[in-house]
Amino acid sequence: MKLVIKGYVPGDVVNGNGSVKGSWIFEQADIAALTLIDELFLSEMPDVLAVTNSADLKFMSPAFPHNYFEAWGELESISPGRISIYVTIKYRNAKSKEYVDCLTGTVSFTLINKDRKVVRVPKEVINAVKG
Repeated sequence: MKLVIKGYVPGDVVNGNGSVKGSWIFEQADIAALTLIDELFLSEMPDVLAVTNSADLKFMSPAFPHNYFEAWGELESISPGRISIYVTIKYRNAKSKEYVDCLTGTVSFTLINKDRKVVRVPKEVINAVKG
């Protein structure tokens, strides 16, 4: 797994229970997965975008504002029509050094062009990414 994002949980993303909104954590997972795809190959494909087509995520424990988080990702699978990234979001209290899993799961993407038509992942890219 590769560390993709490391940051601080802002204080304005709190739900009624005082913990961080699940939508904010979900957004960090989506951003982390997209960032990993961009680093793997998408940055070399002009005029091609990745759009989230599914997410299978499980919330493990709550996170709280004014603490730290990390987003980790790794390529789970890649095919001509789908790229799946396994993501883990971890958080830690500001007065601790131990990170706890907050969310884990898979975010999948499809590539599209500026006309919103599906673009297949080239075989050369698949082979290069798989190694």
